[in-house]
Amino acid sequence: SITDWTKIYELTIVFENYALSPQWAGNGPRSGTIYIDNLAVTTSSMSYVRLDHYPDKWDINSVGGLTSPIYGGGGMCNKFSVTDHPTEGYARSLKTIYNVSAENAWAGIRGTVGGFDIYSNRVVHDFSAYNQMTFYTKAESDSQNPGNMKVELSSSTTAYYKWISGITTSWQKY
Repeated sequence: SITDWTKIYELTIVFENYALSPQWAGNGPRSGTIYIDNLAVTTSSMSYVRLDHYPDKWDINSVGGLTSPIYGGGGMCNKFSVTDHPTEGYARSLKTIYNVSAENAWAGIRGTVGGFDIYSNRVVHDFSAYNQMTFYTKAESDSQNPGNMKVELSSSTTAYYKWISGITTSWQKY
């Protein structure tokens, strides 16, 4: 549960080798393709701030930050704004291709929320009027379905994360 919405600066979606193995929650492949769309922070009263819905094929998201691939331990991740798998009512979604086959591999997508100022300091956002984050995701196919992924939202004091499971080949809102 997120306790500090006042200084949010980063959203990360991560695939980790150990989390995709059978002894953990996921039984998915260590490489695959998923789609992500319509990231937002919201309240139960339907008010929201869209973080990104990937309409423009740019790396700059809706609140001024950058979206980029991240990886380590031999992992790999690529991202593409595509038109062939949008959610209803939107033109594009973010296609994410990952490979975490190496033993300690991890990979994902990082989106800064607000970017950096001219002195390279993180620009944080106060989302204290909101109390949840939502997004849509789906797998390319059953054979490329990770089964689960970790979603992290970072503030200047801590990182909050949640494992998302039950990913299918149809768009689902989380």
